[in-house]
Amino acid sequence: DFDGTLVNTVYANVAAYRDAFNECDCEFSEILYNKAFGLRFDDMCDILGVPRDKSLRDDIRSKKREFYNRYFNLINVNAQLLSFISTIKENNPEVKTAIASTASKDNLYGVLRYFEIENDWDVIVTGDDVSFGKPNPEVYNITKNRLGVQDDNEVIVFEDTEIGCKAAYDAGIKNVIKL
Repeated sequence: DFDGTLVNTVYANVAAYRDAFNECDCEFSEILYNKAFGLRFDDMCDILGVPRDKSLRDDIRSKKREFYNRYFNLINVNAQLLSFISTIKENNPEVKTAIASTASKDNLYGVLRYFEIENDWDVIVTGDDVSFGKPNPEVYNITKNRLGVQDDNEVIVFEDTEIGCKAAYDAGIKNVIKL
């Protein structure tokens, strides 16, 4: 996973969404946002009470992407997890690593570039690659396919949410570590 696992993007997302909602004359609730963290954009908007107006939601999404880069300084990398993955790869070059996230491609790659770790992964699957968000297992099934996984027992997933863990388990992955 990416958001909340490899990097803590909560503060950057809150700041960017707050700005986007303000620009669109919508009320933003950090409490409701935290309840919706990890869900796809439309599901999050439903929880935050954003009307089902495609134009308004597209505007919020566009402005959030515009503002997000301004807040990269609020993002923290999980240095221990990154170090662990690096050490495993250095000692076992045949080990493949992946990011399986439903975050947008632009946001995810922007953060990876900011921290200069975009080339550290064999496979990256983003929200742009899937039709369904977690807890649907699609993101993990696509990732396993792209990695060429033959045995689900050879996969270890690091997740931070119950919905992410459920997605991994439903994809047949038995080694799920909740951080």
